[in-house]
Amino acid sequence: MRDAIGKVTAVALEYAKIDAWDVADAVYADLLKSKLKIRRVERLEFARGLCQLGHAMPDHAREVLTALGAGVLRGPGEPGGAAGQPGAAASAPAVPPPPAVSVPVLSEAALARQEKAVDAAYAVFQGIRKNYAETPTAEQARGEILLMVAHWRSLAQWQRSAALAGRFLADNPTDRQLPQHR
Repeated sequence: MRDAIGKVTAVALEYAKIDAWDVADAVYADLLKSKLKIRRVERLEFARGLCQLGHAMPDHAREVLTALGAGVLRGPGEPGGAAGQPGAAASAPAVPPPPAVSVPVLSEAALARQEKAVDAAYAVFQGIRKNYAETPTAEQARGEILLMVAHWRSLAQWQRSAALAGRFLADNPTDRQLPQHR
């Protein structure tokens, strides 16, 4: 059974590699709707969030989906996971500082497309934080949300960054790093 699920998720990853994000998302969605016994449903939801994020941050989304498929994001005691393994589920992705290079100039239409993708990804990741709060995937989802905040900063979209950070704080009033994010 695990091999079959692995093969299906590998198909989704192949679609992601060619920027067919909606198709990759549909593959994960169909897998979620299937009657297969899936042990960690939140991982498939996380992959769907990455497919949404792929519209705005394709390289990052592909990298994380690849790591997810390779088992790098699995926690200790899980098949394919190991304690202390780089990228293990216990450690959420760090938010990189804004780059010191020039900021790309994007049209309002491109920014609106990215905002739509980020909003869709946020909804998925926040849903994981709410519905699977005690799982390592919830921490990964938190890291992806904070990375999206940093993404807006990297584009010098200060209002979009502040709005997303404010939304995160409103949705997560007990976040452990609340004072640092204010």
